[in-house]
Amino acid sequence: MLCNVALNGLEKAIILDGPRSITRNHPNNKVYLVRYADDFVILAPHKSGLEKRIKLAKEFLGTRGLELSKKKSKIVTVFQGFDYLGFNIRKLKHDPKKQLAKSVRELSVKQSLGYTLVIKVSDKKVSDKKVLAVKKKMKAVLEKKRQHQDKHQDKDQQFLALILELNPIIIGWRNYFAQSYMSI
Repeated sequence: MLCNVALNGLEKAIILDGPRSITRNHPNNKVYLVRYADDFVILAPHKSGLEKRIKLAKEFLGTRGLELSKKKSKIVTVFQGFDYLGFNIRKLKHDPKKQLAKSVRELSVKQSLGYTLVIKVSDKKVSDKKVLAVKKKMKAVLEKKRQHQDKHQDKDQQFLALILELNPIIIGWRNYFAQSYMSI
């Protein structure tokens, strides 16, 4: 909640010379801010336009006592790809000779003008951290159940209660990564 309050107005701050325009070469066309909590990505068609937006974002954050993370901030092309919220997003040149995966579970893609947008789980290091977090959550539920076992409740009821507590964790994990390029 605090992140939303602190970053409220960031999109307006990075827009140059007023709102978007219907003219093709207006500097605000095709510039987007994608934000979730305290993570955000600025998308722009040209490096010069992106550098202007980064400068404006730094000024905006500076007025709130915040700064961009040097470790997480970089300028890349969509063909190099970037990591965002545990996913790697990149654009690949589409080769019509190669058959694309048909199942959404196998590959999340959008084809346009000879290119394919590929969204997959981020590198091993990021996904390992997320796996460890889920395992830790599940272990906490198991420990809680072990400590508070009801001696009067039969084993079947205890097992069902455990499943009811673990299911939302497992289903949440699966739903978060279901649309990406991975086997679940």
